[in-house]
Amino acid sequence: MTELQQSERDVRIGKVAKMKAMGIIPYAQSFDKKQMIGDITKTYESQELRDINDIIINPVAQVKTAGRVMLYRGHGKLAFAKLLDSTEQIQLMFHRENCSFVKGGEKVQLLQDGSEEGMSAYKFMEKMVDV
Repeated sequence: MTELQQSERDVRIGKVAKMKAMGIIPYAQSFDKKQMIGDITKTYESQELRDINDIIINPVAQVKTAGRVMLYRGHGKLAFAKLLDSTEQIQLMFHRENCSFVKGGEKVQLLQDGSEEGMSAYKFMEKMVDV
């Protein structure tokens, strides 16, 4: 194993240890996945989506899915992830003030590329288009 591979391995083991110390089960036996990502995009492609500010004030129509995190990038107060399942991929957005995990006063970022994650979220109107 190269030094870089060992370093990446150590980082991932450290994150798992941190999750266990916080009472999170890192490799949960089950997650109640309600929808495939392909079904979510089909459901919402013909509907008018709500503005993010409306969702923050009055959250409804939650989606619940799971998949592999293919890309995770933080940008100040926002973070973005691409989540992939067997049907399609979807972009997720996290806002530090509305979606954070805080334990003992410590704000923790536990998502990483390649991890398997379950997500409960709200579909909202995008201001930008993927190119």
